[in-house]
Amino acid sequence: MMHNMQVQTVRTSFSFPSALYQHLSLAAQIENRSLSDFVRELLTRAMEQRLIGQNKKIYQSLSQLDGVGDDQVVDASQTINKTLYE
Repeated sequence: MMHNMQVQTVRTSFSFPSALYQHLSLAAQIENRSLSDFVRELLTRAMEQRLIGQNKKIYQSLSQLDGVGDDQVVDASQTINKTLYE
């Protein structure tokens, strides 16, 4: 069963170049949506893609650390100098 969750929103304003505003406005009209809803969805998708890209970079960095250190060490403070500087 789905619950109707209220999403808290914040009202703000942006300044767009005139041509971009016209493109956004027309695209929203074509989809029969409000400009606000249309732009919110575009920004949400862009931020999701950005987060995915950031996570990929983090996981790539972590994979490079695979095998560094000793499996028996459970407290990295004991071996941090050896791991970083040797």
